[in-house]
Amino acid sequence: MSSGEINLIIEQFASWSLDLTVTDAAGAPYDLTGAGARMQIRAATGGDLFVELSTAGGEITIPAPATDGKIELRLTP
Repeated sequence: MSSGEINLIIEQFASWSLDLTVTDAAGAPYDLTGAGARMQIRAATGGDLFVELSTAGGEITIPAPATDGKIELRLTP
């Protein structure tokens, strides 16, 4: 699966969350069984890295059932 780019506004020192559903070209939920995910937050494309989120670090979760294609992103100060 290719990466994507989303423009976000996140208030500094605030808790933040975003729930996403990954879909295929036909709009059907993508099966995330066994998948890992990571995300980098930067001021601009190619800019300095502010924070990295991942399933390994616990900031990104893939709730059951993974076949629903859902991803939950969480940041806390």
